[in-house]
Amino acid sequence: MKLNVKLISGSIIIVVLTALLLPYSVNVDGRYGFGYPLAFINIGNQFPSIRHNTLMISLVGINLMYFIIDIVIVAGIMKVIIVFGNKFKIKRTNSDDM
Repeated sequence: MKLNVKLISGSIIIVVLTALLLPYSVNVDGRYGFGYPLAFINIGNQFPSIRHNTLMISLVGINLMYFIIDIVIVAGIMKVIIVFGNKFKIKRTNSDDM
């Protein structure tokens, strides 16, 4: 199976943009999740309260497995859309020739 670089890069862009543009979800423990369909960026308070010397970046977590799964899901959906789009275009051009 040939790896389509344009398809993968397009799906990476879509996954990152959905994390930035779509609404977030809140977990039971108070952490915010960003990303669609799986929340691969988690931001939240790991402590009862944020201490004055805590760096905010230390509260951010990225789950790479969920990120890769999101990329595969989006790439699969894009591939299905491309295949059906090409079949529809071929049928339409054949009917226009008659």
